[in-house]
Amino acid sequence: MLTLVTFFYSIGRDEWKHYRRSFEAYLNAFKPYINMEIPIVVYIEDKYFDILHKLTHDNNHITLIKINESFMSKFPSYKYIYNETTIMNSSTYKKLINHRLTHPEHSKPMYNILMHLKYDIVLHTVKNGLCKTPYVAWTDFGYFQSGVDRPTYPFKLDNKKIEEIGDKVMFFPIHPLSKNEIPIMHILKSGYVQFGGYFWCCKKEIVENFVRMYHEQLNILHKNILTDDDQTIMYMCFIKKPSMFHIADSKGWHKVYKYLAK
Repeated sequence: MLTLVTFFYSIGRDEWKHYRRSFEAYLNAFKPYINMEIPIVVYIEDKYFDILHKLTHDNNHITLIKINESFMSKFPSYKYIYNETTIMNSSTYKKLINHRLTHPEHSKPMYNILMHLKYDIVLHTVKNGLCKTPYVAWTDFGYFQSGVDRPTYPFKLDNKKIEEIGDKVMFFPIHPLSKNEIPIMHILKSGYVQFGGYFWCCKKEIVENFVRMYHEQLNILHKNILTDDDQTIMYMCFIKKPSMFHIADSKGWHKVYKYLAK
């Protein structure tokens, strides 16, 4: 019914002053997927491939794909590095979000590139026949970070909740949906998050249209000398065409697998 897609590529986060996170922390946050027995395609940086292969080689539902910078540079999102760097270095932009300059989505260009790459990589998975199920989902490699509930094993997916998505894209809200459109400038200044970027799901036939919309909305943001991570772009997509999205009946951070469990 569903194939998960994720990837890990290091941008030196273990050396950041703020929001530091080591590969070991990411790896521990990935481990719950190993026993969930849902097909998952994992794009993993070449220097970590052997570590992950050792952990997962006995699990037939896990497909590992070795990647490097050359692999990522072929995707549209990688080419935003100039825009992201220029905007983040802009004095106008820095003045706008000067109280949030320690946040990676406003100060680390490669962080945002990785967030945008999620969408290209899911599309790559579908186009290259790596998804054998009707539905495909992005899920963060480090989803099960410290403080997030682990799934109960054996994990059983509630297929009815997947089927309810139909021909839409499922988002998970952090807050109840606002009746009025939230201005993007407010989102940038406040850090407000409407939808969690750690998971989204749709039929594989829908992915290309959704990814196209994502890039269109990101380009609108960049043309206004603004940038943010994918969670703001998700909201922009929703505002552009609400009828394209199925909003899960679940609110709060990291409630996906509790909601999808049978």
